[in-house]
Amino acid sequence: MVFSSRLKQLTEYISKDSGVLINSEVNRFYFTGFKSSFGYLLITESTVKFFTDSRYAVDAYVNIPENIEVEIVDSMSCYSLIASAVKKAGITSLGIEESYLTAREAQVIRANFGTQLKFYDISPIIASMRAIKSKDELSAMKASAEICDNVFSIIVKKIRYNMTEIDLAIEIEYQLRLAGADGTSFDTICAFGVNSSKPHARPTPNKLEKGDMILLDFGCVKNGYCSDFSRTLAFFQIKPELKRIYNIVLGAQRHAINAIKAGMYTREADSFAREFIKANGYGDEFTHALGHGVGLEIHEAPVVSKNSDEMLKNNMTVSCEPGIYLNGIGGVRIEDVIIVEDDKVTPLTSSTKELIIL
Repeated sequence: MVFSSRLKQLTEYISKDSGVLINSEVNRFYFTGFKSSFGYLLITESTVKFFTDSRYAVDAYVNIPENIEVEIVDSMSCYSLIASAVKKAGITSLGIEESYLTAREAQVIRANFGTQLKFYDISPIIASMRAIKSKDELSAMKASAEICDNVFSIIVKKIRYNMTEIDLAIEIEYQLRLAGADGTSFDTICAFGVNSSKPHARPTPNKLEKGDMILLDFGCVKNGYCSDFSRTLAFFQIKPELKRIYNIVLGAQRHAINAIKAGMYTREADSFAREFIKANGYGDEFTHALGHGVGLEIHEAPVVSKNSDEMLKNNMTVSCEPGIYLNGIGGVRIEDVIIVEDDKVTPLTSSTKELIIL
């Protein structure tokens, strides 16, 4: 089973007297396939235990893989019980998820586990594991991306004069659900006119007018995996400069998609789009990274930016989202999640990127 192989891979980093404690919901799901708002996964060289409370008792016993021992605990006393299990296993060093622990949780863990136990951060190891997707994960991500394609084809027919950004955001999220999404992967972005110059604009009561750019950025979750998708449209007409930056952004994304492949560093991947935009006179207006990893979370490893130095590997899934934002005028972003392969990348979404003027 896939979860057994993941646990086996993680135990390769665990010595005889060490263990790993997983507290985050996302990584508990990654290693068990079981979703719960409360739980801890204790992994040692020889045993794996899943601690949760009575709310999940029935489902945990049925759905958690047989090689994982389930223990139902009271949430108030779980730390002392886990500490006892750690002591019984003879663990002297424990990997914890510093990327997910709050300061309070870290304090409680250290208070319960004693001063003799050494802690180290397991987060980077798990992040590197999750960055490379299995066939099943890629299949789930394709299903999530397909929903975005389908919803986009519906949404372009529903955009109308005087509708608000909030109206359109609600319609997108409704259509995502109708198409089979389990939920949204992030807060939907719908930005009209000058608001499209804000990369992460929040939907407002702003009404759609002739000549507005329409920046859409949305995604969904399907079977635990996220999608991320952006397109920019024009309503009735488009100003010459906005048409120019649209073509530049489209050219930048195409150039990056044609050039990126496994084996290169993330800063190099970012440079393909960034240098294209800079050469066309808008380098200062591309204000964010080219992309980020997408999977169980909408933002995960690796980061594809001019300041990152990670190597792209086969079966990583990252967003490719160049943009140009003209303050007080409007902006353009085009985004697809791509699968990194040995000699190319493959976009997960296939919606047209040619300029649509509604």
